[in-house]
Amino acid sequence: SLTKPFTAASIMMLEERQLLSTGDQICDYLDDCPAAWQAVTLHQLLSHTSGIPDLFRDIPTEEAFGLMWNFDVTQTSVLTTFLELPLEFSPGTEWEYSNSGYFLLGLVIEAVSGTSYSQFLEKNIFEPLGMSNTGASTVRRSQLAVGYDAGSETPQINPIATFSSGSVYSTVVDLRLWERAMHSDVLLSDSTREKYLSAYVDTFCPGSCVGGQ
Repeated sequence: SLTKPFTAASIMMLEERQLLSTGDQICDYLDDCPAAWQAVTLHQLLSHTSGIPDLFRDIPTEEAFGLMWNFDVTQTSVLTTFLELPLEFSPGTEWEYSNSGYFLLGLVIEAVSGTSYSQFLEKNIFEPLGMSNTGASTVRRSQLAVGYDAGSETPQINPIATFSSGSVYSTVVDLRLWERAMHSDVLLSDSTREKYLSAYVDTFCPGSCVGGQ
């Protein structure tokens, strides 16, 4: 989930360039959008208030792990796993963490920018900040790090499955550059940065919900 702040910042950049608005509906950018998603806005995806089920939590465990470990999956096949699931609640009425929302935001970034998610981050965030050891993974299985759990090796995760909700890798040094950028106007204007960093609080989670306004 290191990835999510970069995804959110990318959406804010595109809004600042007047290429989209966080008040837009996701169906403005998605082909074959389910009827249940017609009221879902980009703001609700950013703030985990859309009601769209989580692509890893709300599908069968075996299917979820199958997505992450299968290097043959595509964005389309991942999207299909939650596209027709019923909403967990009416958009904007509750809060529930959703990787699906941030997966969809990546699709929006690609549709609006006309480039891949990884290329957008590289050109608009990583290169300008000098984050030379940071990137959004593409499928190069031989180059992926191997994880461990209680001393045993774990399967490699396909970054296509996690996409804009969890495919960014970085270092502490690079993340320091990112943190500094969030206190300057090098990437976002003062007003956009304030909107990006403000806590999102509403009656359904008083004092506890955090996300872009």
